[in-house]
Amino acid sequence: MAEVLLVDDDKRFLDATAQLLGLLGHSVTTADSVAQARELIGRKQYTHMILDLILPDGSGLHLLEALPAQHTIKITLITGHPSIKSIVKNLYGSNINYLIKPIDLQQLESLFDDKKLTSTTSPSSVRLHFNHLVGESAPMQQLYEMIERVSTTKANVMLLGESGAGKEMVAAAIHYASKTEGDYVAANCGAFSRELINSELFGHEKGAFTGATHRKIGVFEQANKGTLFLDEITEMPIDLQPNLLRVLETQKVTRLGATSSVDIEGRVVSATNRTEQDMALQGCLREDLYFRLAVFPIHIPPCVRARKIYRF
Repeated sequence: MAEVLLVDDDKRFLDATAQLLGLLGHSVTTADSVAQARELIGRKQYTHMILDLILPDGSGLHLLEALPAQHTIKITLITGHPSIKSIVKNLYGSNINYLIKPIDLQQLESLFDDKKLTSTTSPSSVRLHFNHLVGESAPMQQLYEMIERVSTTKANVMLLGESGAGKEMVAAAIHYASKTEGDYVAANCGAFSRELINSELFGHEKGAFTGATHRKIGVFEQANKGTLFLDEITEMPIDLQPNLLRVLETQKVTRLGATSSVDIEGRVVSATNRTEQDMALQGCLREDLYFRLAVFPIHIPPCVRARKIYRF
């Protein structure tokens, strides 16, 4: 009988898979977050760990750091779609087993048959780069080199890559590598309403507009002396982009309704799923703003992060 830790944030999947593992005669403990799984690992040793790549509070791979160095455990990653099976193999090599959802009894049974296992691993066989990224392929090595280079500067970075490529993970890795004094703050420009985007970015004073019942600190101030990640930067309305450009040029933020400005410093990492050619043809980003944001552009390979696109 195996002692299995099953980690996934989909409750239906957890319940169904735990039942299947029980039918196979194994003892199963479930967790729906990195934090909960880390706590369980600290209390008990497991022979197998089956975990999803993407969890609400981080990557499932972060759990590998919590495993006792002297203890060997068999790791199985859960991926969401057959099309990323080869990507998983390229990223993690032959040291980690993987399953594709939906998972059936036969797939689970193969995990506990040494003759059928594609691979097993100890926690030390997977290296976590910049506390966020995993993979040893040539494109990933090039990405690590770029992160190393930019981490020694204060240059603003623009990340270009398809949706789901893992741009936010790369932004967090840049912040980690930079060892800055301030915090890492993430904001999605595509999620802000047109009416509130200036307030979200730059903040506002009490009474600045109807509904402003208290002072709000914008994300630029929150990320002072740290890293501000602006996702979907090309979704920001073109006529509001001069406000962002001015902050980047002056390194000063004026909250809505304020009479004085606040000095800020730090790195801005922006991201878009559009190519440079798309941005030029569609006119979705001012040229002067582009050159302020893309001092150090990085193209993200499509294998940094597997997207969670399954339907269970």
